[in-house]
Amino acid sequence: MDFCQCVTPNTYENWGDKFAISNPENPEEMTAYRISLVEEFADKADLKLAESPVSGIWSGNASHPIGAQDLIILEKA
Repeated sequence: MDFCQCVTPNTYENWGDKFAISNPENPEEMTAYRISLVEEFADKADLKLAESPVSGIWSGNASHPIGAQDLIILEKA
């Protein structure tokens, strides 16, 4: 799955196409992470996804959006 048009994949921190930003001059403005990268981070912290991610309103395909951003719940592995 590709990132939306609003972000640009880059090699920030050597994460390749698993991470993207919207504004190279302000990388914290908007970020996007592939779920595989989130799972890598979680694994390193001895965590795992408790459930599938809940899509935010931004995605346009959220059946029950909770907010603008996606929601990810982690639990101890």
